[in-house]
Amino acid sequence: MVDSDEGRENARQLEQLRRQLIEERWVATHVLAVHLEIESMLGTILRQTLPKPDRFLDRSGMGPTFAQKLTLCDSLGLLDDKLVAAIRALNRLRNSYAHTPDQVLDVPELVKFLAAFNEIHPVEYRQSRDAVPIKLNSYEELLAHFETNGTENIDGMLFISLRLLRASLSVMFTDEPPATPDAATPQSAARLLD
Repeated sequence: MVDSDEGRENARQLEQLRRQLIEERWVATHVLAVHLEIESMLGTILRQTLPKPDRFLDRSGMGPTFAQKLTLCDSLGLLDDKLVAAIRALNRLRNSYAHTPDQVLDVPELVKFLAAFNEIHPVEYRQSRDAVPIKLNSYEELLAHFETNGTENIDGMLFISLRLLRASLSVMFTDEPPATPDAATPQSAARLLD
């Protein structure tokens, strides 16, 4: 009962645990949330492009996976190759978080995502405000940076990279279906791909 000292103590401990989980797992939670948003965007892109999207997207109990939606968007030439690589890296990162019980990933695993994202939005680092920016162009350079300088800013870089990745995809489509009256024909879908 909450009115007892024991109940209040249990409620306090529960609240403390809740806050601890939020603080410790905010990056994993954000990765999962952005992954879901991007999967929804991929579905929207396919709905706007495929002549009969329901046959692919709305199969009862058999809907396509994230990877299948991304592969189809890639195969149709709807996404830039660098964006596809970054989204694939997000999917791997999401899977790593989902299958790691304590949701604490090693730095090399996190850097793999940052390196793929770096192809879209290059990373620069300044040791101070007045310092010349240092470009971190590859997985090896990013990993060496974190090994040398510590990982205290890796969560922030992941957060910013995730937001920019989401934004990069969201500007590629609208929530509106194609304006052409014959948008449901295969010929019109082919015109959308040109």
